[in-house]
Amino acid sequence: MSVNLIQPSFAAGEISPSVFARVDLAKYKVGAAAMRNTFVDYRGGAATRPGTRYIATSATSGTSAPPRLIPFQFSTLQSYVLEFGSGYIAVYKQGAQVLSGGSPYTISSPYALADLPLLKFTQSADTLTLTHPSYAPQQLKRTSDTSWTLTTVTYAAVQQPPTSGSASPTHGSESAASGDATASSYTYVVTAVSASGEESVPSASFSNATGSRIMSTDGNAYMTVTWTAPSGTTPTSYNVYRQQETPNAGAPADSIFGLIGSCTGTTYVDRNGQPDFSSAPPTHYNPFASSNYPGCTTYYGQRQWFGGSAADPETFWATKVGAFTNMDAAYPTQPSDAITDTLASTQVNAIKSFTPMPSGLIAFSSNGAWLISGGSPGFGGVPAAVTPSTITAQPQAFNGASDLPPITANFDVLYANPYGYIRDLSYNFYVNIYTGTDMTVLSNHLFSGRTIREWSYAEEPYKVVWCVRDDGILLGFTYLKEQDVYAWSRHDTNGLFQSTCVVKETVPTTSGGTVSTAVVYATYFLVKRYLNGAWTYTVERLADRFLIEGNPALGVPANIENAWCVDCGLSLSQPQPAANLFPGTGAGTVGSSVTFYADQAVFSSGNVGAVIRAFAGKATITSYTNTQHVVATITAAFPTLPNDPSATPLPAAQGAWTMTTPVTTVSGLSYLNGKTVSILADGNVMAQQVVSGGAVTLQFAASSVVVGLPFQCQLQTLYLDAGDGPQGTVQGKRKKINAVTVRVRDTRGLKAGRTAQTVVPVKEWNSTIALGGPLPLVTGDERIVLDPKFDTGGQLWLQVDDPVPATILGVIPEITVGDS
Repeated sequence: MSVNLIQPSFAAGEISPSVFARVDLAKYKVGAAAMRNTFVDYRGGAATRPGTRYIATSATSGTSAPPRLIPFQFSTLQSYVLEFGSGYIAVYKQGAQVLSGGSPYTISSPYALADLPLLKFTQSADTLTLTHPSYAPQQLKRTSDTSWTLTTVTYAAVQQPPTSGSASPTHGSESAASGDATASSYTYVVTAVSASGEESVPSASFSNATGSRIMSTDGNAYMTVTWTAPSGTTPTSYNVYRQQETPNAGAPADSIFGLIGSCTGTTYVDRNGQPDFSSAPPTHYNPFASSNYPGCTTYYGQRQWFGGSAADPETFWATKVGAFTNMDAAYPTQPSDAITDTLASTQVNAIKSFTPMPSGLIAFSSNGAWLISGGSPGFGGVPAAVTPSTITAQPQAFNGASDLPPITANFDVLYANPYGYIRDLSYNFYVNIYTGTDMTVLSNHLFSGRTIREWSYAEEPYKVVWCVRDDGILLGFTYLKEQDVYAWSRHDTNGLFQSTCVVKETVPTTSGGTVSTAVVYATYFLVKRYLNGAWTYTVERLADRFLIEGNPALGVPANIENAWCVDCGLSLSQPQPAANLFPGTGAGTVGSSVTFYADQAVFSSGNVGAVIRAFAGKATITSYTNTQHVVATITAAFPTLPNDPSATPLPAAQGAWTMTTPVTTVSGLSYLNGKTVSILADGNVMAQQVVSGGAVTLQFAASSVVVGLPFQCQLQTLYLDAGDGPQGTVQGKRKKINAVTVRVRDTRGLKAGRTAQTVVPVKEWNSTIALGGPLPLVTGDERIVLDPKFDTGGQLWLQVDDPVPATILGVIPEITVGDS
């Protein structure tokens, strides 16, 4: 008698063989022995990864060190991917390379390929700051798609100081009568203040030309101080500083200056104002002047922070408040002054990176993590402002960090230790400190002897960190701490992954009949591939897997034609006529002949045979009536209005429908010449073929085609465990799986078996589809009868070989135990 068991989730991802006996662990029940080109959906299912769309071939030869992809995110509507190569930067936007005059637009860059791994960056609005221990900090600024500038940062106040200062005395009656006009000297400096509040360094000091005291009691003695306005930015005000006057003498040579007043013009009258020595003029300071360049940077508390220079690896610097290129400070220090401090520890703690958090700034170093803050939180738990007098740096964790920049996921931080393993760091309220956990314990086999060279976080829709391993293998890490989901998977391609980044982009969505935009986390890869007889680097974008999903509220099913399950691929263009489309009555029935109306003149007699697509509906034009009317045969049903007895078809707005002429040849594939490719044509899987002359020939004419490099998706369950019953554990006993029910969503092409060599396909058939139409994606249960052989593992092997998607929500094996 067989017994049905269920594995309801794969939320623990691929488990290391070293814990295959840990059936006592809760995560064993939701783990897998292998997840290849399959990642964990944070809701628990295992989904085949989407393929990649080819964008361009890098100008860097594949025999050289790889370029690097860096994100530039100004807004969701203005995001770019920057390819840093040897002496150049190429620009990509919305899945395409930015061109200028028909050629790739590039910017000159000082960085060598060998130095790119240590290049670090941070961004504020349209300015990206780049740091490297061997290069002076650079600022990359954008004004348009084809207008970028890269300049070396000058660390000084933007506001220039006044010039040509002078002081002229006016004698009072008392001072003249009492002999007060003795040889006293008054020495001044003046600073300029910009509209943003930035104060310049002081002017050159100047004194009154002749001795005269202005300490008379009749108030008629004063000093008129004048200066020349600075060039460049016009100040909004000036601050006047003076040294302390000693009666009948000048101030000592080393006296400091104190504030005596401010004004908006270039003249100030000093009526013996007493200098405020708690407010002193700033002194210029540039910590990076002697090639002591910082290795990392970020923004926190309206300051830009730097650290990790070669000469001072434990030292960090922060600019003045609101002035991100100003390192000036005064004596005595002011709260807004620039900051210089050092991590005080018994070991060298070379600063690797910074991560701003609500409670302070976390500095990751080679030996631990430190929290830089303004001390105890203020009112309401808000962190106290960081100033030169309040700054503290407290150790939090003693697991060192590598040069891989940390990733922030909600209120948690992921970082790599120097040995390549991944940890998280989060605030622990009970002990008032940041603590962390090793995220690789259950999947340590994926990290042993390896390191992560780059990673990127695509928070939506699947919450996956994509990690490029040093051997070119890609790891996926699904991370949702509040649901205790941290799951690893591994991915490969016909090539080697080298670099990755994520930017937020907008993509059109049309399942509701109108054109709207969705914000997506677009993942880009740089891949090393052997193409056309040479090693090359290609820039590719991960396809948006959610586009296969339908709209249940409107009765729109999932659409297999939107699947993109090939790598380095391209698709047939889908023209969008400039009109709104109104399908006629009967468009919801396959086989019906229906009149389609467009509110603009977009049809011609040459469109006969073309295919109209809207929602998941599809129709082939059979006759031309006029420029606004055609007749077409429905090959996939168009949705109708909900709760409408007349079954009125939904209209499709401009941009929400396409009209494409079927083709038998797909060209534009010259970059894949000689490669074997997979083909999905009108939702049907075609036989693989070799690209020749930059093209492939289809077995039949099709109007929706995706062509690219194939990859295989595999999932293996762990050793079967049924818990401890009256007969003890089933571990080690002979058992067989007679059949398995796989609960799936939007799935096709699934195979199952005891091993990869014995998998058999699920029998997929749907009697409602049109002749020659594609099999739809399945949501529900699929049952597969397996080879009736006993073994002791009781594992299942699930596999997809075709360029179609699958999402496995759970597996329900029917088992027979042979030993009692």
